[in-house]
Amino acid sequence: MKKVLVLNISTDSKDTSLGFAISWVNALSINYDNVDVITLNKGDISTLNENVNVYEIKNTRFKLFRVFKAITILKDQLKSNSYNYCLSHMSPLLSILAFYLLKKQGTPNVLWYAHPGPNELSKKITLYLSKYLVDKIITSTENSFPIKSKKINVIGQAINFNYFVEKKPDFKNFNFLILSRISKSKKIEESIDGFLKSIYSKNIIYIIGGPATRTDQKYLSQLKQKYKSFNNVVFKGVVPHNNLKEYLENVNF
Repeated sequence: MKKVLVLNISTDSKDTSLGFAISWVNALSINYDNVDVITLNKGDISTLNENVNVYEIKNTRFKLFRVFKAITILKDQLKSNSYNYCLSHMSPLLSILAFYLLKKQGTPNVLWYAHPGPNELSKKITLYLSKYLVDKIITSTENSFPIKSKKINVIGQAINFNYFVEKKPDFKNFNFLILSRISKSKKIEESIDGFLKSIYSKNIIYIIGGPATRTDQKYLSQLKQKYKSFNNVVFKGVVPHNNLKEYLENVNF
């Protein structure tokens, strides 16, 4: 029986930033008899295929409790299952916690990571350590993994055109949409300023997404304060991933 183990941050179709993880897991489930997911956050999983099982690590304030819980779930799963490989999606810490157990079973430990890298020292150390412990690193471009390693495999990054792209016979409006996590690194302020200085400045620009950290929350407050006099700069907040298409249908850019 072909099985794969997935470790991730969130398995929730309503998650704005990581809702696409549901489609990743479903894609894997087509080619495997079973997909077991160990996740930090379990939300709406109603659209998952029947051969997918989700196990949640309770996301509490006490990080040590989460570590012990993760190890317990990993032990239980690896004791009763033999996996073709383990895929850790943007979760280097989980790949580290699973290292010994996976090594003991001879299960390949694969990390997907595509990001400039964390700012916090502890997370930098975690990422650096995971580089040594995992068997393979997959990422989207030559520069999307912040540490050099011979283990890196560049595989590209795809967009599901069936979900996002709609052929329109004509342009009914010239409204714009920014779909992003609210963070300074996403250059949202520069994008809005560019829009307001452009020939399209009489149209509407929507911003969909939410902050992930306290710094991001502060940045969002600053953005709302800066553009509060502009009725055509509309912050829609967090929108569930599976509801995004209806918003995309109302904009052209």
